[in-house]
Amino acid sequence: MINVCAYCRVSTNSKDQQNSFQNQKSYFEREIEKNKNYKLYKIYADKGISGTSLSKRPEFNQMLYDAGIDVEEHVDNRGKKVENIYTVNVDRKPKFNLILVKNSSRFARNVLITDIIRKLKQKKVYVYFMDINKTTESEGDELLLQILFTLDENESKDKSRKVRMGKRESALKGVISTNSSLYGYNYIKEENRLEIIEKEAEVIRRIFNLYIKGYGIRRIINQLDKEKMVTRKGKSFSKSTIQRILGNEKYCGILALNKYDTGIIFEKLSYPHVKKKEDWIIHEGKVPCIIDVETFKKAQQIKDSKINSINQRGIYKGKSKYSGKLICGNCGNVYTSNRDRGIKFYNCRVKKQKGTMVCNNPNIKEELIDKEIKDLVDFKYVKMVKWINKFSVYLLENIKESIIGMLNIDTKNKVKELKKELRKLEIGLDRLLDLYTNLDIEKKDYIIRSNSIKVKINDLTEQINVLNKDNAILEKDIKDITNIIDKINNTELNKPKTEEEMLKEIKHIIIDKIEETGKTKLMPIFKWMDDYRNIIRKYMNQNENYKNMF
Repeated sequence: MINVCAYCRVSTNSKDQQNSFQNQKSYFEREIEKNKNYKLYKIYADKGISGTSLSKRPEFNQMLYDAGIDVEEHVDNRGKKVENIYTVNVDRKPKFNLILVKNSSRFARNVLITDIIRKLKQKKVYVYFMDINKTTESEGDELLLQILFTLDENESKDKSRKVRMGKRESALKGVISTNSSLYGYNYIKEENRLEIIEKEAEVIRRIFNLYIKGYGIRRIINQLDKEKMVTRKGKSFSKSTIQRILGNEKYCGILALNKYDTGIIFEKLSYPHVKKKEDWIIHEGKVPCIIDVETFKKAQQIKDSKINSINQRGIYKGKSKYSGKLICGNCGNVYTSNRDRGIKFYNCRVKKQKGTMVCNNPNIKEELIDKEIKDLVDFKYVKMVKWINKFSVYLLENIKESIIGMLNIDTKNKVKELKKELRKLEIGLDRLLDLYTNLDIEKKDYIIRSNSIKVKINDLTEQINVLNKDNAILEKDIKDITNIIDKINNTELNKPKTEEEMLKEIKHIIIDKIEETGKTKLMPIFKWMDDYRNIIRKYMNQNENYKNMF
């Protein structure tokens, strides 16, 4: 018997996603019941959690702990929680040896998951991705899984960029982006406007007047305490609060939107950075003035004059040749450039900051990366593209054969049986409601039993919809896949001719260590791999249609 667990996740707490959550749990229970070699330990399930962050998924992290992986929380220098550090506990025995996951995006939309998978393998715990019938136990599947994780991450990045575009559109329209905590104003969200709270406005004016008179931040705080001027929560003003007030142009009636950059998903900044002023979107007359523009400008001039320019001396602000492209294959963090006795090399940021106990991935000389890029230009690139194209065609041919096998299957009798079963469940649900309305059962029992029936109804409805799929739709799928295969086979390979062109084609280079030899290996991930997302994902993520193709 194999001790197994399952992991599922839904991305929001909406009612629809709640049903999805129940459906996923039911799905795993059915699949595990089918396999007589499986013994279920537990189903781990995170609700209302994004697939992009591993640190905010309690059930996921509990599952790793039960698998023998220690989970250590980390915070940045501002006290904000950042991604966890995962290490193998050699003494703790796993409670299961196989993790069932419906598809890779449910597990994590983050290439950092590769490091966790490798740590699980050290504990002889493997992950089985049911949608593609692949397991991490097979060494040959590693590249495919790496590609799929990259595709999932890119999909999340695309969504993140669309959200940023939406925010920019709102900024262009002058939509006020704030909350009810903005000191000095009452935010009326329904009307998209701010109104002055006069008592707080007096404090704002006092702060600016004291600052222009030459008072420093600490002296301003002491003066406000003497005059019993406090925050909305009745506390003394802090240094950071005073600084934010002095730098907020809203107080002089200027609405500056698109001002801060928090980064995109997976590349989040530890705190918001102020963009260049030419990127700001300015609206005047949208916010009532507490102070005049001249007072605000004087405060900014004083503030700018106090900046210590010495702090900026000697800081190298350029970017290295491989900046942002080198990714640690062990922990998933970026590699940063260094120089030792004139030799330029790169090492993992986590290793550099926290030591080899946390990450022991090898350092790499820049000349070795240069050689890899040169080899790609000379001969490796063509071989690699041909292999990826060949593998993609193989996947799509298998999908096409599976669909062809579905074309002429007579599903009428099966649909008829399922509809009878569905009708029985619907009648049972009606009777259960009668029992509840007649006070024959309590509300708690009604909710539990009715939810169970509703899950079964949803599953049956989904099966009926799949079986009712029209032959014309299946034929269109076949035609689309054939066109895609032809496109892959007939597209002329445009090999980058120079090392600079090749570098532009590369999205990431994964730096890793070959366990058997201890040698360093480099695995380039190309930007054009993103194009395969629509090809692979469209057909391999169909719920029931193609799940048994491999």
